Parts: sequence; structure tokens; C-alpha cells
Amino acid sequence: MRLALVSASLLQPRADLEPFIEEIHEYKGILSNFPEIIEVHKGALKRVKDCQKKEGAGKLQESEAVAISARGDVISYALLAEINHFQQERVTDFKLSTQKYLREQIAFYQRIVQKLEGTLSQYDDA
Repeated sequence: MRLALVSASLLQPRADLEPFIEEIHEYKGILSNFPEIIEVHKGALKRVKDCQKKEGAGKLQESEAVAISARGDVISYALLAEINHFQQERVTDFKLSTQKYLREQIAFYQRIVQKLEGTLSQYDDA
């Protein structure tokens, strides 16, 4: 009985904790790229501002400045869309991961209860 409980306890993390930690590790990797993406966005915004200044100084035609500004807007909208999508996916993924973790924990403790009840019934039968 004791060996069965120890064995079950040692194997349980494979079913619940390890997948949960892997999910967190995966998100850590994704998030580590965000600072670089933000820097690219900042660079694009800086170029747009520079072009607007050049247009004001007469060094750039208005049509070119408008086109550059539009491309900057596309980059901004794309970044915001990616952030929004990431947030939605993160919420869904963590909800599912947490639910799976809790279901596995419940199943694990139910198995322990069954083993303890089986042991108790052996004392009742004796």
C-alpha cells in the first residue's frame, strides 16, 4: 500500500505539473522576443517622425510623407493586433492548462482515496 502511494506520487508530476511548467516555459520564450519587437516598432515610429520633420522643412514631398506615415500606421496596427491576439491566446491557454492541472490533481487524489478505502476495507474484513 505504502509503495503504491509513493509510486503514484512520484509519477503524478508527469500528468499534471510537467505539462503546466512546459506551457509556462513556452510563454516565457515567446515573451522574451517582445522587447525586440517593441524596439522595431519604436524605430518605425521614429522614422515616421523624422519624415514628417523633413516634410515640414521641405526636404520630402507630402505624398511620400503620407505614404511613409501610412506604412508606420500599418506597423502599429499590426503590432496592436498581435498583442491583442497574444493576450486572447494566453488567457485561453492558461485557463485550459490550469483546468487540466486541477483535473489531474483531482483524479490523483481520488485514486489515493480509493487505495485508502481498499486498505480500510481489508481491516473491516479481518
